[in-house]
Amino acid sequence: LVQAAILWLLLRWKHLYGKDVRIILRHHKEEMASLAVVNMKAKLMLHEWLRRVWNEACPDYDDKKWGTQTEFSLAWVAPGTIREPSLKGVGLTAAQTGFHNDFTFNDDLVTLEHRKSVVVREDAKVRYAATRYELTAGRGRELNTGTPYHPRDLGMIMQDATVEGADGTKRSLYRKMVISAIADDTSLAHPGKLSLKFLEKRRQEEISLYGNDDGWYLQYQCRTQLLRTQVASSAWLRPLKVEEVEHSGLPVITVDGAWKGTKNQGEGDFAAIEQWLLQRMGGVVTRTLLDGEFSNEMSSTDGEKEIFRLMGKWGSYHVAPEEHGGQVFRTNLRNTAV
Repeated sequence: LVQAAILWLLLRWKHLYGKDVRIILRHHKEEMASLAVVNMKAKLMLHEWLRRVWNEACPDYDDKKWGTQTEFSLAWVAPGTIREPSLKGVGLTAAQTGFHNDFTFNDDLVTLEHRKSVVVREDAKVRYAATRYELTAGRGRELNTGTPYHPRDLGMIMQDATVEGADGTKRSLYRKMVISAIADDTSLAHPGKLSLKFLEKRRQEEISLYGNDDGWYLQYQCRTQLLRTQVASSAWLRPLKVEEVEHSGLPVITVDGAWKGTKNQGEGDFAAIEQWLLQRMGGVVTRTLLDGEFSNEMSSTDGEKEIFRLMGKWGSYHVAPEEHGGQVFRTNLRNTAV
């Protein structure tokens, strides 16, 4: 479908507006984008209908020097008129500095790796953001297709992104179309390919491998199934005055260390020491932030002093430093406490 849309744009844009457009096809890996480019090259060179209707755009049958494995220009593009090829296939990690295009097709930028690693997910978001500057200002267009693998991966972030209008109402940031394998009325989006029997088999496989069907809902329904897959939401937060808090429950101090002088200290990376009160209300545990401090100028010793201050003020006896890189701080804190 993506390849058909690309060829349609390349041919029809010239026919309607007399313009040679430049398109980037981006995949999570360059070899996947290259396979699509090679397939479209073969269509233009060998497909009988294309050669009959759009002959001026097609190369000669024996033109072995036409294009490469990752790019080509239509035959009617006059040499030297545009710097970029008609179509270029790249991977998400490829740097396209100085390259400008009229259309971008991002196909399956999210993969199984994004389900397993927060580092991979965040890297994809940064790299995607950098690609936005390649589009020609004012008239550049972009189309993203694919299925999500994680509730917070690039695909789901884009699907859920909103913007606030002048009247204060929120609307989707992107024009989007979400197609679930099984619709709300139980009809099938692709009955010839994804039957109910096939989908149920895949769901049971997901449960047997991971103990839940979260991944199945992401891949086949393009949505999350349970709120337990969602880390937090601003809708869950509400401000409280200190006098409104019932001081019954478990006071806990959490520590996220980015101490001054350590490798993870720097701009945008703050040490945070927070006093929380955990309270059970029926089947729900609420977390109330009472006090604390965060700073990118705080030393490890400063952190110890802040913890002891909070312990004395709120009666806390439980301190929870982060696991990653927190072992040395735990030891120092115990020694100082003794």
